[in-house]
Amino acid sequence: MEHPPAGLVMVVGFTARPDTVEELRERLVTLVGLTRTEDGCLRYDLHEHPDDPLRLTFVEEWASRDAHAVHDRTPWVQDLRENLPRLVVGEPEVTVLRRVAG
Repeated sequence: MEHPPAGLVMVVGFTARPDTVEELRERLVTLVGLTRTEDGCLRYDLHEHPDDPLRLTFVEEWASRDAHAVHDRTPWVQDLRENLPRLVVGEPEVTVLRRVAG
């Protein structure tokens, strides 16, 4: 039996600078709406840490790594990347997950 290509599940966290948290939040919320229209996007949710409003995290699920690669090249992701150095502290924290059950 042939298995379908594995999808991609990622958790991507950002720590905003205190003076830019509202701009970062607005940009990330806008990204949610744009990204959910992309082919291969199965889930794209933005979360805030309950004890630290400076920490914002995406939970993403993609039909394939190729679909995510196309997402990475969209103008809205490129624009975010260009602006991240002034909006966040450090680098985004990226965790790639592999489904065990479900």
